Amino acid sequence: MRSSWSRSVEHFFITGLPRSRTLWLANYFSFGWSLCHHELTFEAIDRDMEFDGGEFRLRMLDNPCRYIGNSDSGMLPFWREIGDLFPHAPWLVVTRPENEVRASLAAAGIDQAGVAEMSRHLDDLMFSLQPLVVRFSDIDREIEQLERYLTPDAYYPDSRRRMLLRANATVTDRRVAEIKEHFTCRG
Repeated sequence: MRSSWSRSVEHFFITGLPRSRTLWLANYFSFGWSLCHHELTFEAIDRDMEFDGGEFRLRMLDNPCRYIGNSDSGMLPFWREIGDLFPHAPWLVVTRPENEVRASLAAAGIDQAGVAEMSRHLDDLMFSLQPLVVRFSDIDREIEQLERYLTPDAYYPDSRRRMLLRANATVTDRRVAEIKEHFTCRG
């Protein structure tokens, strides 16, 4: 059966400081015609924090969906390179007060060392790209606007929205350990 859209693919990006619901948003925007990766950047950087744009682009193109995105705090240091690869892609930035981010990281036992630097990258991105911005506390209320902005003709059933609004998606200790291992074992 043929789908009602052409094969052209549109890309989108969601970012913010850590603990800003990027995992939840990746889950939300992975339905029907849309796939949203979470933390795809970690698959395209080495332990020296060198970004492989070709690898990232390949992973963003290797999917039959109409919309392909990445929801990822880890792409903040590389937003310029990603923007060059996908110059027409819309960006959504989730803002959350830095003190809340630090408290959430501490509660999860995650190192806070890079938060100030990530915050500077986020400020640069927001100044340069003029993305759509949503406050962390407003995501639930603004989700339909975010849908229209990132995936204009995709369909997200109300039942899915209600189910995910009740979900508590969080990066686990196991995932934190995997990320740490990724940077110490790659070479």
